[in-house]
Amino acid sequence: MSFELIEAEEAHYPKALMCRALGLSRSGHHAYSTRGPSRRALEEQQLDVLVAAIFAELGGRYGAPRIQQELRRRGHRTSRKRVAASMARQGLRARPRRRWRRTTDSTHREPIAANLLERNFTAEAPDRAWVADTTYLPVLGGFIFLVVILDLFSRKVVGWSVGDRLDAELSGEALRGALAPTAASSSRRRASASCSPAPARCRA
Repeated sequence: MSFELIEAEEAHYPKALMCRALGLSRSGHHAYSTRGPSRRALEEQQLDVLVAAIFAELGGRYGAPRIQQELRRRGHRTSRKRVAASMARQGLRARPRRRWRRTTDSTHREPIAANLLERNFTAEAPDRAWVADTTYLPVLGGFIFLVVILDLFSRKVVGWSVGDRLDAELSGEALRGALAPTAASSSRRRASASCSPAPARCRA
């Protein structure tokens, strides 16, 4: 490690000065500089190439345990610790597959709003028919939920809400936002793709 430090800092300090400061001989440094890489270093280089190749083949989704299994399957016996060290040297970090998050519960006992559209997703004028949907968005800390209400005539978003809990309040917030600009209109039909425990407060 000391000879490696000298190699790294030789552009800033004289070699003789660094050898004296570290208690090393110049002849020892010369031998270190002129000899080829050690067997251990060559093995690490070979392992790095294999690990990087397998990591790429697996889409970057797996860590040292799975890569070690794949190496052994291909006839390369090595320890999980060495595979992990190789990944650390190369800055390889597994990306976990995102878990699928269910946003629809079809087994509930809550009232279900009538299907007024019957799959007729056209409208003759604005605010005659709205549809809504709920989805989730992966973020750094987990998930957030998004409720969107769309006008079938203009195909524009008329209401939306974002929150960390998928409940009736989130849907109600989106609906209240959609109703606010045109609350005087009484000729709307609304359809929703979701069901909440409080349909009377959120749907007409």
